Amino acid sequence: MKPRHILLALVLAATLAAVFWPQPQEEVVGAVAKQNGMVDKRSASTPAKPGMVDALRLSTLRQPDSQLGAMRADLFPAQTWQPPPPPAPKRVELPPAAPLAPPLPFQYLGRWKEGGKDVVFLDQGNRVLQARVGDTLAGWHLDQASDDALVFTWTALNMQQTLRISP
Repeated sequence: MKPRHILLALVLAATLAAVFWPQPQEEVVGAVAKQNGMVDKRSASTPAKPGMVDALRLSTLRQPDSQLGAMRADLFPAQTWQPPPPPAPKRVELPPAAPLAPPLPFQYLGRWKEGGKDVVFLDQGNRVLQARVGDTLAGWHLDQASDDALVFTWTALNMQQTLRISP
């Protein structure tokens, strides 16, 4: 064996002896307590019990877990090939709809000339009404009567509607 091999074997033996050499319990308890910030005068002067040393060793082993809790992350999150869903469309509040006049409740029945003025006959449900230009019938004012249309105005909203007359 060469001198170099002997030197390596001695360094290996010294390293193993230093690693496995038992430390006095007072030093272990003092070192652990100092590391945890629990040093007081009584613990440094009294010898430690064997169960206490094991508990302190376990507390030092568990301590990094609590400190690393904030740094933990999901290393393997769920993956998918699907694209993310599109964002929900924004809802836009529409202004309230403008009020509208109700549909005309009349149907044209015919026309008659009386004293130089036109009299228009209208059907409203099962009633027959006669009207002249300027008359108001059920909230509708007859504004104009021509050969092809009658123009009414809903008096509540002042909105005009036309009733077409087929020839």
